[in-house]
Amino acid sequence: MQRQVLERLVAEAQLHAFEGEQSKTRVFVAHPARWRTWRKIEAREPRPLESVILDRIRGPDGLMVDIGDYLLQDLTRFFSSRKWYQDRGVPWRRGYMLHGPPGTGKTSTVMSIAGALDPKLDVCVVNLAGNSVDDRRLQRLF
Repeated sequence: MQRQVLERLVAEAQLHAFEGEQSKTRVFVAHPARWRTWRKIEAREPRPLESVILDRIRGPDGLMVDIGDYLLQDLTRFFSSRKWYQDRGVPWRRGYMLHGPPGTGKTSTVMSIAGALDPKLDVCVVNLAGNSVDDRRLQRLF
């Protein structure tokens, strides 16, 4: 019974801590010194996906599609497929590698897609160039 009271208290504290941020995309960074700690650095209004200028690619149906739209559709399908993965014993994971020089829209794309999904996703940033990141720390963070 005491556990339920504590869980309700924590849930209520989270609601108050993030009051007014329900419509925003929250950004967290890995704490540099603590292995399992994330620190919120900002909460910003979602950027419309159509405001990010991206290349077009050929989709699975052969039609040309904007990369952002393709990623959004793929993630929407993925989030509705958890049971399919569980029924087959397959880990429910999805990953994308965005690459390119600074200023080409990688962060803008991630922020736009996170804000376009329902419910909105938080964005967690890990600086892989730091000397404190190794496989063990990444596993603990995720």
